[in-house]
Amino acid sequence: MAQPTTDATVRCDCATNSSGSGATEDGRIRDHVFVHGAWRDSITYSILEHEWASD
Repeated sequence: MAQPTTDATVRCDCATNSSGSGATEDGRIRDHVFVHGAWRDSITYSILEHEWASD
């Protein structure tokens, strides 16, 4: 079984992600960061190695 890696962090647009990237929303960290005068949530996503489509 492959070991999980944490060697990359990817920022993505939620609209892009939900339209077919293959990643699954795993969780939401509510009021995580303060940006432009408001608290924002952070959403975590994951994708398994066998789900990753390579071109």
